[in-house]
Amino acid sequence: MARQRKKGLAKRLLRAITGKARQPVRDSDPADESFRHIWAHLKATQGPGRPPRRKRQTVLVLQMGKVASMAIRSALVRHGLNAFHTHAISPSAQRSMINRLSGGELTFKLIAHELRYQLHNTALYMLVRWYQEHKRYAGRKLKVITLTRDPATHFKSWLIQHFDDRLPLICAWQGDRLGEQAAAADPAMAVRDFVQEVADIIVAVGADKPDGCAALAEERWPRHPVFAAEVYHWLWPINWFDREITGLFGFDVPAAPTFRNEGWAVLSNDWVDVLVLRFEQLAALQPRIAAFVEVPDLVLPRRNVRQTRKTRHSTCR
Repeated sequence: MARQRKKGLAKRLLRAITGKARQPVRDSDPADESFRHIWAHLKATQGPGRPPRRKRQTVLVLQMGKVASMAIRSALVRHGLNAFHTHAISPSAQRSMINRLSGGELTFKLIAHELRYQLHNTALYMLVRWYQEHKRYAGRKLKVITLTRDPATHFKSWLIQHFDDRLPLICAWQGDRLGEQAAAADPAMAVRDFVQEVADIIVAVGADKPDGCAALAEERWPRHPVFAAEVYHWLWPINWFDREITGLFGFDVPAAPTFRNEGWAVLSNDWVDVLVLRFEQLAALQPRIAAFVEVPDLVLPRRNVRQTRKTRHSTCR
């Protein structure tokens, strides 16, 4: 503090000696001012890694999850682009996150991770709104990269990732149906029966009615809320694009001819360019990402491969 006061005194003395008055501060452009405030929140909540630079190309990696999101972001950051990653920033997603924050148990994870994630997503949503209103920053439109994925394989990947938490719940359901001893004898059958029941519920109501599917799951298995939760996870890819892409940017991805025929499409308006890719063809479509962000030598890093699960998961307990 003392050093700062001395520097201030030195500057005033220099102005007095030279006769040069302090230059008046020019009024800043309100649009640029609001962008810089949004940017400050994005930098503060971005997490570890290279800090983004405001004047560079900004790319939003907005994806449903389990589609190589972090691999794409890492490649973009490595080549000097501003790459922000998230799974959902729509108003409905914001409300759901706020509900989890306000009603969740006050744990370290809730405060250290979920709160930061909410602040980051809110800033990203404001960034999207800024581009929609002002069209360009530093002469550039916003770029968005997103991927689709088959709902069945997406759910399989989700279930594997959360297997430790889900297996006891699945075994408890199987135990109610068949008896505890029978359920403990074959956990693989319990998982197969559980997935089949979730599929039956979705077929009975319709994949376009997630709330109806959850209601039927609760009606059939009131003592096992895991069914309603997994119904939503299964249908997440189907409804995600309606909320996060069509709702925010106005693009109907399935209707794009090149996407149907070739597995990729670029959808554009006067303020945003959106690249959509089919996850199942990602390896072959990497050049499309490189061309979209104008980085010819862009290469995606290898995705993390989950280790084979230990034998302790081979029985229901």
